[in-house]
Amino acid sequence: GSNSMARPTPRLRDDTACRPPRRRRWGGVVHSGAVPTADLSVRLAEPSELDEAGRLCVAAYTASGHLSASDPYAETLRDARTRATSTEVLVALRGNVVVGTVTICPADSPYAEISNPDESEFRFLAVSPEAWRTGVGEALVEACELRAGERGRVAQVICVIDSNAPAHHFYTRLGFSRLPDRDWSPVQGVQLLAYRRAVPWVGSAQVR
Repeated sequence: GSNSMARPTPRLRDDTACRPPRRRRWGGVVHSGAVPTADLSVRLAEPSELDEAGRLCVAAYTASGHLSASDPYAETLRDARTRATSTEVLVALRGNVVVGTVTICPADSPYAEISNPDESEFRFLAVSPEAWRTGVGEALVEACELRAGERGRVAQVICVIDSNAPAHHFYTRLGFSRLPDRDWSPVQGVQLLAYRRAVPWVGSAQVR
């Protein structure tokens, strides 16, 4: 990551690492029917937790088959401390253990890619491999929606690389719809597919 306000180097994959790829023994279906357990909480990361959030991103992307040890994108994932200066880095905890993280990127943030001013975009969603299939990913998405509604945003948007079938299943199951007019390619041979989900409430009132 960069300390400047210029947009970071375009990523070469999507920002979701919460399930293993199809070829692994867990299978290719993201839907687990899991629900967050009572001991799971999601909140803004404390400064002392940012390095752990970055390490977790690298571990999750590596375990899910989307990151190699030599990939320079690892540094972007690891540098939660820099992105926290212009975004909101959330963490999911069980007890005092960080088991997941996601970054909410305001439309004017250097990390935002496809959002309009009235939308909320999130990136870098990752779940510790030990916590896969326990509802952590779902809880992180719901926490992003809660903050989006509180800020008057009408929808959440995300990008997913076309080859990450488990992530496509995951977001489709959670009610995200394709947004093909915002698909884009950061580099030749890499296609990022856009998704959107309306926020069903804004402020304190449900949207009828």
